[in-house]
Amino acid sequence: MNEHKDIWSDLDVSDDADTPIQLDLGKGRKGLQKALNLTDPVDWKNWLQSDLVKPYWVEL
Repeated sequence: MNEHKDIWSDLDVSDDADTPIQLDLGKGRKGLQKALNLTDPVDWKNWLQSDLVKPYWVEL
């Protein structure tokens, strides 16, 4: 659970629930991996080859 703490440490949960929250996860592949919690290379590759993402790669 501690690995997720860094992502959520920037949140101010005392604020109004209707106020959007922006997390600074970085840019590019590393930022996306961090946002999706896919820091393990095997998990990242499996996600890229999943039915959710793979159809977009096939179209390219």
